[in-house]
Parts: sequence; structure tokens; C-alpha cells
Amino acid sequence: MDAADPKYVLPQYKTDQGLKARIETHKRYGIGSSGGFDGMTQMLAERVAPQTILDMGAGTGNWYRSIRQVLGPKVYYVGLDQSPGMVERLMEMTTQDSNAEIRQGDAQSLDFGDNRFDWVGAHYMLYHVPDIGRAVKEAWRVLKPGGLLAAATNAKKPYQELWDIGEQVARELGLEGDSPGHWMRFHLDNGDTFFPKGAEVVRWDSGFRFRKAEPAVDYMASGPISIHLGSQAGRPDLVKRALNLFGQHVDAIIEDSGVFEVHSQSGVPPTKRGFTTLEMGNYGN
Repeated sequence: MDAADPKYVLPQYKTDQGLKARIETHKRYGIGSSGGFDGMTQMLAERVAPQTILDMGAGTGNWYRSIRQVLGPKVYYVGLDQSPGMVERLMEMTTQDSNAEIRQGDAQSLDFGDNRFDWVGAHYMLYHVPDIGRAVKEAWRVLKPGGLLAAATNAKKPYQELWDIGEQVARELGLEGDSPGHWMRFHLDNGDTFFPKGAEVVRWDSGFRFRKAEPAVDYMASGPISIHLGSQAGRPDLVKRALNLFGQHVDAIIEDSGVFEVHSQSGVPPTKRGFTTLEMGNYGN
């Protein structure tokens, strides 16, 4: 199933429940030292102090919270998302914030004038956009000269241990060849090629540490399992069987070694008129 296919994207982001579940897993079980959105925002602020920010694909407002935490209340924030459910959630979150504006819209056709924003962010979303190059050109167009463009994304094949079990489960269900393999269209190793200028990539280790199978299964249930089930992901009975099998495999690993660790990398490459930022993050996001 293609990451840009509406059959995948729309159910995943109709509401914020799946994304919230993945974010919570990162908070509770994550390992590594990236500093998350707070660390990335601080890094960008050391290069350019913004007055206006556009957050494309704002989702549950994870970056919004970091912007307010790191930069304070005076920076003008515009959150954009194509999902009505996400937009509704963001409006509720920002209802008391006079320097926040929420819009529903398409990253491929931004309804803003040229040279509007000091920062433009496109975090964990460009691989879902049908025309990535067009979305980047639009982001570049609305960015002020000397501004920052931050595009957080995953590694080419993130969280290898989760991925391998997901593929094994698909094979056990007779779905070998149906899952998409290297499904990422915009990832840590190719992301800078979509931008007008190259990117300096800074990487760090990240991942999860699980001491019981349940949170790993919950993480997969929030969306990533559908990647491995491909065109059969809409069958609730098959999803249930897949998650049960996944849990059994994780239980076996924990019983053998006491812990199930998942490893990946994070990275941030800055580049200018703006800066290009790539960061490894949520597999299945």
C-alpha cells in the first residue's frame, strides 16, 4: 500500500487517535537523545529567530507545543492540515491563543502569498503527499529569504526489528509480496534531493525498549500493521490475527532476553533559504 494512497492516508488521519498513540509510545518507551521537537526547535532558533511559522501537516499539534515551549507566545503560528479531524483538534488546542491560526488545506497548493513565513515545517508528512516536489516548491515559495524549511522524516527503513516481525507476520498469513517493502518515498537518505540546496545531515541513535509485548502491539495497531497487510489491511479479522501473531513473536523475544529493543537513527540536516531539516521519527506515521 503506497504511503501517498488516500486509501492508506485518509483512514490513518481521519482522527488523531492513531497518531496520539504512536506519540505516547515514543514518550513512554523511547530511547535515544534527539530531544524531540523541543530539541529541533531550539536548534533552528539558534540559526534564525522566527516571527511567523507555517506548520504543514500539523497533525496533533506536537510541533505547536514545542514552539510555544521553546519560543514563547509571541511567535505567530499557522497550522495547516488536510484532515478535518486534525483541524478540529488543533482548533480546540489553540482556541485561547491569539497568535495561532488553524486552516484546512493542501500542502501542494498553499493559499499564502510569497515570502510570508520565517519558518515552514513539514514534519512526518511529505511521504504522504502525492507530488512531493510540488509541496516543497510551495513551501519554498512562501518562505522568506533566509528563512528555515524543516522537513522531519523517517529513515528509509525505520525500526528494523518492528519491520522484520511485521513482514514475518505477513508471510505467515500468506501475504508475502503484498506488503510494500521500502515504502518510504521521502526519507533520511533521499530527502535532501527534493530541495534546491544540499543538506548537512546530523544523525543520532533512537528507538524503543519494551519489557512487555502489549505496548509494542498497541503501537502496531495504531497504524503500522496496515503497511504490512497491504491491500488486506481493511479486514478487521485479518488485522486481529496479525496483531496476535505479532504479540506472540514479541513475547518470545522478551521471554528469551528479558527485553525487546528496537533501534533506528535520527538526523537533522540544515540548509539555507532556508534550512532543510530531516529527522528520523515515527515508523508508520
